[in-house]
Amino acid sequence: MKRLFPAVVFMATSLAGMAQTTPEEKLNMTMYAVMNLYVDSVDKAKFVDYQISNMMKSLDTFSEYLPPVSAKQGEMIFGDSMPQSEGKPQTVQHKTDANAEAPRCVNAVYMADKATGYISLSMFGQTSADEMREALGKLKKQGMKSLIIDLQQNGGGLVDKAVEIADEFLAKDLTVFTARGRNVPEEVFKTSRKGMFEKGRLTVLIGSGTKSAAELLAAALQDHGRAVITGTRSFGKGLIQETLPFADGSALRITVARYFTPKGVCIQKPYASGNKTDWGVKPDIEVAPDTLHRSSMWYNLITFSGVQTLIARTYAQENDTELHQMYSTEENFIKNFDSLSIFNKVLAKADELGYERNDDDMAKTKDYVALQLKALVGRYLYGNDCFIRVMNERNNALRQALALQTEK
Repeated sequence: MKRLFPAVVFMATSLAGMAQTTPEEKLNMTMYAVMNLYVDSVDKAKFVDYQISNMMKSLDTFSEYLPPVSAKQGEMIFGDSMPQSEGKPQTVQHKTDANAEAPRCVNAVYMADKATGYISLSMFGQTSADEMREALGKLKKQGMKSLIIDLQQNGGGLVDKAVEIADEFLAKDLTVFTARGRNVPEEVFKTSRKGMFEKGRLTVLIGSGTKSAAELLAAALQDHGRAVITGTRSFGKGLIQETLPFADGSALRITVARYFTPKGVCIQKPYASGNKTDWGVKPDIEVAPDTLHRSSMWYNLITFSGVQTLIARTYAQENDTELHQMYSTEENFIKNFDSLSIFNKVLAKADELGYERNDDDMAKTKDYVALQLKALVGRYLYGNDCFIRVMNERNNALRQALALQTEK
């Protein structure tokens, strides 16, 4: 039989011989064959984007291909990058508008009792260390002898800031974490000066929402015996990514190293499901979170639709003057305000939206929704500290930590 495509046959034969030398050459030759021999035309850009995306997904949870982002969108994508010991700029683990004001990292500071300070740190951003020092100074002036740091909802951020904050609680020249990878130099990050609270009882609250830089801080304080870790096991994010840009605006976000705690433990959760290997930071004192309300579909519906926020905001706005007269201080409000008076408004709104409920829903959620309403009204009147102080009434890890303070 006459061969109609001698050139194609020759090229295919050549590829078969050349592609076996190394896996890299095999990949290159495959791409060449698809682009030059395939029967139909191929959209090169889309094909390459698709293949790169799949390759990155096959590596680990955090390596990824970032398609080009339009400059008109004003969106900047951030993520953990290799830590910089010389204080060079880094990126943060979330998306934000390029022109938006950076959110505060310390979102609550108050005295939980006469001797115990409480600081809620929500993320590690550019200002987190300065905010922490400001909070410590404020609490010291109020007579703080012991401190509780709440990292339960801290999703991480700038790992350099974890070192800087650890420096406020650990003695000089102690390891906070080590960064180590196959193709990058090992680097040990240590404390470098005297901190503001190197003495005094310290408790750190963690949970499944505690990630990355927050885990590193908790692990460092635990490994050096500086803090009692209370709550549930942390998330287990111990990988470091670098972002490698392409000329078209796309980029590879690829894992290049791992974090190791002062005792040499990698906190990264195993990739394979069902792996029983330890991961994350294990608390010294295990305390399960209060999650009963989450098992109610009715609660989930009103939360996702924002019913509590709407009712609380409307109530606070319509009664602003009266509420400030009745509750002249934040402490007075927290002690005396009864949100059950507006709980019926939530029920009415939920009924209007068609959200069915039963006695079991009420048993699980009524007290929690009432607490949320009180916290939301308190935020409107007195700010975020009040919101967190109220919600902390159901913070089991915090209650356990305060109970231990009292026992001692």
